[in-house]
Amino acid sequence: MSVAGIRATLYSAVNGVTSVGKVYDYERWANEWDDFLTLFKTTISTVDQVRGWEIAYRGYSSQPPTQFNGKHIRAHRFHVVGYMGLDDSLSTEKTFANLAEDVADAIDADATFQGGTYYYVADVGIDEHEPRMFGGVLCHYALINVVVEEITA
Repeated sequence: MSVAGIRATLYSAVNGVTSVGKVYDYERWANEWDDFLTLFKTTISTVDQVRGWEIAYRGYSSQPPTQFNGKHIRAHRFHVVGYMGLDDSLSTEKTFANLAEDVADAIDADATFQGGTYYYVADVGIDEHEPRMFGGVLCHYALINVVVEEITA
């Protein structure tokens, strides 16, 4: 599986989560804040809000062939980053915490990563969950680190 294949599988897993919002298989950028925010605006249960996820490749490390039956192991690192508009009156911190956990669970349970040639490393976790400014809007932010091991010849 290539980086592109792993990225596509991550996208499918994240995008399959109910009410996840907009999902992109790469980091999104725009010169204007309004354009940037538009990339993440969506409607969930008739409420317009910022809610979206990005999948970003962060490189890999590898182990020499002697470590696994004479084959190389390449550990690809990805960040799955999520944003959701913060509204204290709706207890959105709890909503977003549950959503981030659902995203991590969906990635962890994806059949493509379970068995076959590619395996998950134990490092699928929500490493950051905090409020942040996002395009001038106070949002919840989550960083999910994902490592996918590739066994090569």
